[in-house]
Amino acid sequence: MRFRKSFKLLPGIRLNFSKKGFSSVSIGRPGATLNLGRRGAYVNVGLPGTGISHQEKLFGPSRQTSQTRSVPRPKSQPALRPSPLPTRPVQLPTAQEQNSARLSALTAQVSAQNLIYGQAIRQRDKIKNPLELVAEYLRPPQTEPEFPLGWLALTILGFLFCGFFNFNPIIIILAVILLIKPILLLIKYFKEFYTRENEVKKRKDLLSKAKYNDIPAMEEILSTILNEMGHFWFQANVSFDLELVESAIYLDVDLPEIETFPQVKPVVVKSRLTIENQPKTSKEINIEYQIYVLSLTLRLANLIFAFFGQIATATISLYTQRIVKDTNKIGDDYVLSVVFDRARFDRLDKVSLDPAQIVLMFEPRIIYLPDGSLGSIEPFAKP
Repeated sequence: MRFRKSFKLLPGIRLNFSKKGFSSVSIGRPGATLNLGRRGAYVNVGLPGTGISHQEKLFGPSRQTSQTRSVPRPKSQPALRPSPLPTRPVQLPTAQEQNSARLSALTAQVSAQNLIYGQAIRQRDKIKNPLELVAEYLRPPQTEPEFPLGWLALTILGFLFCGFFNFNPIIIILAVILLIKPILLLIKYFKEFYTRENEVKKRKDLLSKAKYNDIPAMEEILSTILNEMGHFWFQANVSFDLELVESAIYLDVDLPEIETFPQVKPVVVKSRLTIENQPKTSKEINIEYQIYVLSLTLRLANLIFAFFGQIATATISLYTQRIVKDTNKIGDDYVLSVVFDRARFDRLDKVSLDPAQIVLMFEPRIIYLPDGSLGSIEPFAKP
């Protein structure tokens, strides 16, 4: 037996009770009502007296119902019981086997970390074709805003209810309370949408200016790409100066100091079956820095030729701050300088080849020292 009782609280507002107690509140008149209860919010629309109606759920917990129907077994066929399977004694792994499995898991974890670190230094995932790079640049990092369609419907219904009751003050107050969240969501959506559209428009304007050798626009494009897409996994800082001579570009890059690079590495300690960070040798750090410098050079050349179609050659010189032997003071010390030409650069397979190998094909000015560090060089001069 069903029990349901309804009480009129105010004009257009009714409280509904079931045998379990309060069930819902109904707002509206016959033909258009909004029900709020434990099962969520429902909108009922229909034509009174015709039996035609429609119910739409706005929000609330989902209900999953499953109906199972048992099929009666014929009496003539007795139920079959499965025969018991032979049981075997469970053999637990020995302590030595457990330690061996743990050691294998730790070794695999360290190998995966070293692999990710090595790929980050070489930046192979950043070497992409021009169309893909431009498409990523025109997609700002902000997430695409999602239009709150359900909340918009609730907002419209709220205003309709206010109209049905001739804008009764009590109804208006209740509607405003219910509509605060959907209105705020709509405001947030349009704000994010226009912010994103303005950023895309700004970037398109910068690309248009860069075609006509606008140096500030070219610098801003390169800075935005390096900052957003990340040029190193721990976000070391890179700055640069750009000059343009006809169809040639000259880029002086201020590298991060080698002291900002990770000074430790994960190592498996077999005696304690743990992973600990141990200091790297100076040669290991120097070689990692060397690989990073060569990979960053290739990435910058790839960006220049992808975004600035009018550039035929790119001269990239990289320097860092360290003690200069001649003056025994800290100053700018160039460690790599290379001239890339577009025709040859476009023919290379920049995905399968190692970034360092590609840079070395263009005969850069670079000096390798026995300890893995890079020596001082004289950069290519501007004409």
